[in-house]
This record gives sequence, C-alpha cells and structure tokens, in this order.
Amino acid sequence: MDAERFTLEHPLVEEVEILIPDLLGIARGKRIPKHRLADLLAGRLSVSSTVYALDSLGENIEGSPLVHDEGDADRPLAPVAGSLRPAPWRPDRALALAAVVEPDGTPFWADPRAALARVVAELERRGLRACVAFEYEFYLLDPEPGPDGRPRPPRSARHGGRAGLVEVYDLERLADVDGFLDRLGRFCEALELPLEAVSAEYAPGQFEVNLEHRGDPLRAADDAFLFRIAVRRAAREAGLRATFAAKPFTGRAGAGCHVHLSLYDAGGATCSASIPTEAGGWKRRWPACSPPPPLPWPSSRPTPTATGGWSRAPTRR
Repeated sequence: MDAERFTLEHPLVEEVEILIPDLLGIARGKRIPKHRLADLLAGRLSVSSTVYALDSLGENIEGSPLVHDEGDADRPLAPVAGSLRPAPWRPDRALALAAVVEPDGTPFWADPRAALARVVAELERRGLRACVAFEYEFYLLDPEPGPDGRPRPPRSARHGGRAGLVEVYDLERLADVDGFLDRLGRFCEALELPLEAVSAEYAPGQFEVNLEHRGDPLRAADDAFLFRIAVRRAAREAGLRATFAAKPFTGRAGAGCHVHLSLYDAGGATCSASIPTEAGGWKRRWPACSPPPPLPWPSSRPTPTATGGWSRAPTRR
C-alpha cells in the first residue's frame, strides 16, 4: 500500500510509529509525522544501527563494534511488507515494522529478523517447512511499586486487597482482569494476531497466552513481537503494568516464552525426532526442573494441507 492511499483510507492518522525489534525483542524505533510516510515506504529514512547493540535497559553494550568501531553509524530503514496498519489503541497513530539494512538494500548482519529469514531459507533449501507457535507468560502489576520500591501484584476486589494465592487456572483470576483482557482481545483482533487461549498461571498476577501455530516462522515471530506491545498497551489502559521479566518476584514462579516448533518435509510428514524420556537422567542434569512427560502422548497438532495452509489433526508426539 502506498502512502497516499493509506492516509486516504485512514484520515485520522497523524503520525507513524516505526517498530524495530532489537536482539531482546524490545521495540525500538521512532515516530514520524504522516507526511514522512512516503519516505519510510521508499526506504529514505535511516536509524543508528546501534539499535542492535543495546541491553535491556537501553544502554550501549560495552565492546560492541556497532558502538565504538562505527561511531553510531546510520543505516537505511526497510519497512516490512504488509505491516503498516492503524494502531488499535490510538486512532491518530499507525504502526509499521521495519528493519535496518545495508545502504545497498541487503540485510544487515545484526538484524534478528534477517537471521531468522536465513534459517527459513536454509530449511527450504533442504526441503523442510517449519510450523511455529509462541506461548507467553507475563505478570500484571500495580503501576506503583511498593514502599520498598519493588513490584507488587495489583489490588483485587475479590480478595479485598492484594492477592496472595496462586490460584492456577482459576477462572475467577481471569474475571479479576476482564478490563485488561477485553482490551487485549480487541487489540489482537485489530493487529491480526492469532490469539488462541489465556489462562491464570502459577503466581498472583501471572498469566499465560497462547498464539496459534503459523506455517510462516517470520510471521509467527512478528506476531509475538506485536503481542508483547499489545499486552503492555492494554495493561496501561486498564490501569495496570505488564512485565515479561523472567523473575520479577523472589520465591514465585518465573515467566518465560515457550516456542513450539515442528518440521515437515515436502510431503507433509513430520521430521521431529522422538527422544525417549528418562526422568532420572533429566533430574541429574537439571535438578530444579520437572522432567517432560513420557513420549508419546496424543495431541492435536497443526499439519500442512494441500493448499499450503495448516490444519489441526490428531497426531502423536
């Protein structure tokens, strides 16, 4: 879609937020007024390539060649095709994914999206296709820290204060944050994110959301990146704060991201290996972790269809 057509179809949009996923999945970038949209789509905008040399606090990683050897060198921005769309939380703003490229338009070596594209291309060269799904855990917090400066769970009218019970899979936990979940559902629908399920996880304020499988790993990664943004925006509108930090609370469950990956050959047969589980060996290597369940077990997994899409059919893994 060209800039003129987009602005005609979305007359309320006044600015565009350019989203660049860094190496940690954090959204970096900049905002531009709508009259610069044509420049973005034509590749005439640039940004410092040190967006790929930042830690989780947004500081330069010491010793990175992108910082000192190149002196914060600018490189062109290439928009991701099909990613331009209105922001569901701001009618006057649009969103566009972008990546840093070399001046000749070739992928930049530090771009994580380009690295994934290389992996997908290698799989295709070997006659393989990947199906990917993401499963995120996160905490919803009170926007204000406690007196000690540490994060704390939000207040719960049901508990008459701050929840202290685990209540894993409890539907009342979901009802407590209906305002947040309603917003998140609307945002995901507007962004075409394949929301599959949400559940209360193993700590007060912790939740898990499943995204559906996709046969395009790049699209699945873009979904996961946008989902994190949508969660934070929905939490902010609901008067909460969301964090994907691995361990915001000592003594409570950590939060992570599960990546489900299946490989298929050209005929649609699975190429994933079946590895027998030995609980004893697992516990010796990782004593603090639960061993995986024994293989195989029945499940419903997506399989490739004749049209190139994906359908769910009972399989064993």
